[in-house]
Amino acid sequence: MASNISTTNIDDNYPVAGQDNDSQGFRDNFQNIKTALTTAKTEITGLQDTRARVDQNNDFTDKEISKAIFVDTAIKAPTTSSVDGETTIDYQSGSYKRLLISGENPTVNIPQIINFAPSDSMTHVIYDVRTEGSTKLFTINNPSGNTIKEASLSFPFSIEANKRYIFEVWSPDSGTTLFVKYLGLYE
Repeated sequence: MASNISTTNIDDNYPVAGQDNDSQGFRDNFQNIKTALTTAKTEITGLQDTRARVDQNNDFTDKEISKAIFVDTAIKAPTTSSVDGETTIDYQSGSYKRLLISGENPTVNIPQIINFAPSDSMTHVIYDVRTEGSTKLFTINNPSGNTIKEASLSFPFSIEANKRYIFEVWSPDSGTTLFVKYLGLYE
């Protein structure tokens, strides 16, 4: 983006040394300098407000980053969320979800994803599911659309105590369709 700061109206040869200079020339030069500084302030403030920062979190408001090579990066893994019955899971808080089946729900414990990625991108979540105590039932479904799971996976799924079950869930269309894959049991 080109700058809108204009210095062409500033007469850098004014005032002329050794002669009586018209005060209007001073006023014009000062006004042109003030206008250029005001424009510079606006542009600098815009840069400060919209640049990526290394000293704080950045929100790119779903803008693309292209031709990037990432080194030494990580996926955010928020603290464990309790699941008791139907529980909302906010995609915007991170794409690795530690879920603890906490309630004695007699039916099924169901995490429901909210705040999917925009429609022209893919939501991708890893569920790390565990429970303490007795075996609990767990399922992944999509109340607002289709759930497509790998053929060998059936719900409800029994989650045994002190074991970790890993599921991969993704949606290419903001939650209209959920794909689910069971990645395995880890003890």
